[in-house]
Amino acid sequence: MLEIADLQTRYAKCLASNDHGVRGWSCGHIVELDAYNLDSMHKIAAKLTDDDDWVKLNAVGALSVFANAADEVIGRLQAVKTDNEQLLERIRKSVEVLQKAQPDEAARREYQQSLAAIHAFVVARRQGP
Repeated sequence: MLEIADLQTRYAKCLASNDHGVRGWSCGHIVELDAYNLDSMHKIAAKLTDDDDWVKLNAVGALSVFANAADEVIGRLQAVKTDNEQLLERIRKSVEVLQKAQPDEAARREYQQSLAAIHAFVVARRQGP
């Protein structure tokens, strides 16, 4: 049995892949698992310095959902140095989304409780009947 944390670990390893497609797609897959996880946010934000602009585009898009860390994410996005017009536009749109976003603390707590319940279930199953 796998937990979300197990998948996060697997996907985080993919961020170091030699294949730019794997690095780029991993950003979106990681954020889909837990849009409240600041460790995941930091790992995705590290891809803003990737050598490949397509990977950066994916990282920018993934980062736009971290409303609970909007100020930090906006700062990281605005620090990206690029001449790529597509990337600059994606950064602008992501910053706009984050500026309008309202962190939902109740949703974050509920999600964390779900993760804890899943963890308890998996631990119990691993120990056997």
